[in-house]
Amino acid sequence: MLSGRPGPHRDAVLLNAAGALRVAGLPDGWEDGLRPAAAAVDEGRARATLETWAETSRSLAPPAGTTALAGAAARPGPSRT
Repeated sequence: MLSGRPGPHRDAVLLNAAGALRVAGLPDGWEDGLRPAAAAVDEGRARATLETWAETSRSLAPPAGTTALAGAAARPGPSRT
């Protein structure tokens, strides 16, 4: 989907990105959101961002054999007194 190859998957990605930009108030219209979204996909920036997020997620994952809840329980939280 992030390869830049034309087709329905790319179109869906671009429309979703343009919609997100529009909701965030950045472009004045859909066309203004489609241009930067297409550039990000076509230039490989969207894929690079996804890879960065995935690597960050992996680095924050709990150690093998534990669960996220076990790790959260071990951290001190706010006092409830």
